[in-house]
Amino acid sequence: MTEDKSTGAWPNIDIGQILGQLQIPGVDLNALIERERANIQAVQQANRIAFEGWQGLMNRQAEMIREAMSTWQDSAGTARGEPGEALANAGAQAQQAMEKALANMRELAEMATRSQSEAAEVVRKRFEQNLQELRAQLTPKQ
Repeated sequence: MTEDKSTGAWPNIDIGQILGQLQIPGVDLNALIERERANIQAVQQANRIAFEGWQGLMNRQAEMIREAMSTWQDSAGTARGEPGEALANAGAQAQQAMEKALANMRELAEMATRSQSEAAEVVRKRFEQNLQELRAQLTPKQ
């Protein structure tokens, strides 16, 4: 048995056309298909926002690591001198490094929260639209 290579295992079927032939009384199949299409688009948009947020987060983390390594290399070169002075410099650099790390963690958390909020907002809006459409369908027509 040979498989049609142009369509693969699943032939190109127009579900809308098939459902349109069913004609179920009281059900607007075209509206149902359009609603599901809008739902899928909302999920795609939310996924795209989440992915772009994740990508930005990873890029920023890599940038922070490069900055930290550069700072560490610079501080290693300036550690020479009197022992007391070197110890004081090391303490100040450690404090600055800790403050920078905390600021970086805060920035990353804000980036993640913003991305998640934007993605959730897309899904929330679509959910509200679905509720409004459902209410309109269930409201008796006068």
